[in-house]
Amino acid sequence: MRHSTVEPRRPRSRVASTGRVAGWGGGSPGEDGHRPVRGPAMYQSHRGDVAPKEQRVLCIAAHPDDEVLGVGGTLARHAAEGAEVLVLIMSEGEAAKAPHSRRNAARRDNAAAAARVLGVHRLVMGELADQAFDAHPFIELIHPIEALLREFRPHIVYTHHGGDANTDHQLVFKATYAACRPLSTLSASVEQLLCYEVPSSTEQAPALPHYAFLPNVYVDVSAVWATKLAALRCYAAELGTWPHTRSIEYIDALAVKRGGEAGLRRAEAFTLIRARVGPSPPAAPDAPPGSADPTLRS
Repeated sequence: MRHSTVEPRRPRSRVASTGRVAGWGGGSPGEDGHRPVRGPAMYQSHRGDVAPKEQRVLCIAAHPDDEVLGVGGTLARHAAEGAEVLVLIMSEGEAAKAPHSRRNAARRDNAAAAARVLGVHRLVMGELADQAFDAHPFIELIHPIEALLREFRPHIVYTHHGGDANTDHQLVFKATYAACRPLSTLSASVEQLLCYEVPSSTEQAPALPHYAFLPNVYVDVSAVWATKLAALRCYAAELGTWPHTRSIEYIDALAVKRGGEAGLRRAEAFTLIRARVGPSPPAAPDAPPGSADPTLRS
């Protein structure tokens, strides 16, 4: 799968902490002039040598706007607290028959604008066709994720919930899980692997145990909620009107509900798939890129 780094039209240049990635200024104001508010550290790293301001965070999304709907407030918090944030969007959101259409260009612009609002340092976009991820060999979904694990060495990885109603979301979860297998040196840096929910997909899944989203991590996004809303407005064409589950009203109600579950005003909820406590495991020989456990291919 080809992918490219998308740059905003007028970036505020900043050299990332690794010295390799030039990015966008964290805390860029949204339409209402709101800037992300710094708060207490959201996660205390399990490694004593990695403070929140030195963390590297990778968010993997299937389509433009998934990253904001599911984890936008949390990404804004990470960026405001000094972490380096990278977002990989696997698809521009359009059909393969028009991979370079004007609508795709608009989606790239929208994604770049949302990334600026959230304070994301780098945005990488792939060219998979919307709702056609299953037309590609599974290994092609794993390759771009492994490439970023190798280059970026993230400490925290966010990806889709494997039980979402959207098949593309399911495949992105499987590809992320395969790429982050714990015995690979590619994923040796990963301390936490978490799944997020996406309104209009997660809650639309069948009411069966296999599909259930069972959150066990809640992130307080009260202080950055205006930032998330500003980022969502960058995707105005993708939003619905109440009572649609992609409406601002529903998204806000979901944040209030998740917050109430954890004693917070507003929260984003996650399922923690794996957390490692202690030092990195001993280095193990790498399998060839994309050589996932074959049991994950079904």
